[in-house]
Amino acid sequence: MDNKRRFYRLLELYVNDINKKPLEDWYGKGSVVKVNYVTFTQQGKSIVLEVTIVLGDIISESVMDESMAITLISEGIGYFFPELSLHVVHKWDS
Repeated sequence: MDNKRRFYRLLELYVNDINKKPLEDWYGKGSVVKVNYVTFTQQGKSIVLEVTIVLGDIISESVMDESMAITLISEGIGYFFPELSLHVVHKWDS
C-alpha cells in the first residue's frame, strides 16, 4: 500500500472508528466518511480533500450539514499535517 492510500485509511479510521459516536449522532447509525482523494497545493501550504459522506439510517435535509464531518476531518488532519490549511469538497451518498 502506498503512503497516500495509507493516509486515506488512517484518516478514515480516525473519523469513522475513533469518532464513531459523534458521527452517528449527527448523520445516523451506520454513517461513514470515505476519503476519495487528497491533493497538496503547489506551494505546499494547504491540502484539498474530496470526501463522500455516506448517510446512515437518518436521511433528511436536517442532517445534510457537512460541518460535523469537516470538523472531524480537520481534527484528524491536525495529527498528520498541523501546519497546512484544509479545504474539503464533499459529496453525499446514502
